[in-house]
Amino acid sequence: MGARPSQFKKSGGGRLNNVDGKITGYEFTTVFPFGDGGKSKSDFTSLYFVLSVLPDGADDAIKEPIWAGNADPFKISKDGLTLTPVENGFELSENSDFARFMASLCQADSGFPEERLSETVINYEPIIGTRARFIQVPQMGKDGKPRTRTASKGKYKGKTFPSTATQVLTVLELPQTASKANGEVATGKKGDTGLTLPQVTSQAVLDILGETEDGTLEKAKLRLRMKQKLGTYSMVADAIKLALDETFLAGLDGVDYDPDAKGQVIALA
Repeated sequence: MGARPSQFKKSGGGRLNNVDGKITGYEFTTVFPFGDGGKSKSDFTSLYFVLSVLPDGADDAIKEPIWAGNADPFKISKDGLTLTPVENGFELSENSDFARFMASLCQADSGFPEERLSETVINYEPIIGTRARFIQVPQMGKDGKPRTRTASKGKYKGKTFPSTATQVLTVLELPQTASKANGEVATGKKGDTGLTLPQVTSQAVLDILGETEDGTLEKAKLRLRMKQKLGTYSMVADAIKLALDETFLAGLDGVDYDPDAKGQVIALA
């Protein structure tokens, strides 16, 4: 499972309406940013993708929470930028508001190129810097009618509003990307916006396994091979640390890894 919208699992109130702006960041979280901080009575833990957008001509970015489905199947990285499935096969739902947002962002021909997103890591840093026109799309109920929501507190308590979701009408400008040379990973100089640390690490691990005779490598030998592979990468130490993380390896698509197996062998799936 990676970050591309086409990989999402199929299953049975915004303020950015007709606004042009640039994506400046995001965070995955289980805490609704505009809530009261109370614990939900439901056993279901919601996952939110909190998007930060700087509208054209504005001084401050707008934070827009987008519902991303069930948080329980994923581990959120400390920086909030990456999701790691707790078990192989867990995927983001295609029916979430976030999935629809990404589908609108990556619309064919005129959208953000889906190939810039990882096929193996659930991370969306490549979209940072994208300038787009954002809209609010009415959410429809099972009866085909627009859904509504009623404010439970504040000055609008008791008032009913249309229920909408943030999407992209059109992409106006794409962020610059770092180029690759001869199929190798990008140099990864600080400030590059092409490949993120998880993307570089994932590709390096897959490349290293592909270079062995049988597609396997003992985990104990991975540190040296990563250092040789990414010698010019500015964040090589961070990449090595991530590559040796058992949760990262266990959730890496295209790789089989059992931390309890003898020799801790990493293998191409």
